[in-house]
Amino acid sequence: PFVYKLATELKLKGWINNGLDGVHVEFNAIEKTASNFYHNILDQAPPNASISQHNLSQIDSVKFKKFEIVTSKESFLGELSSEESSSEESSGA
Repeated sequence: PFVYKLATELKLKGWINNGLDGVHVEFNAIEKTASNFYHNILDQAPPNASISQHNLSQIDSVKFKKFEIVTSKESFLGELSSEESSSEESSGA
């Protein structure tokens, strides 16, 4: 809830996933906003959070419509494929 709440307060769009290897977040933001979000996560993490590794990197651009919690990255990519298929079917009609 902490990262999700912070992301929505900053009006970010993207996703968060808590997998077996840790928490992963992808989002749309300009460099300054991304850096602020990243540092806020590190500086304001709940006391019971254990952050052993972290990094911030730019990836290929994906336009997200909202910020959401996803069960796994694979599930999220599957949803993207379904949305793209739906859009193609709708535009073809």
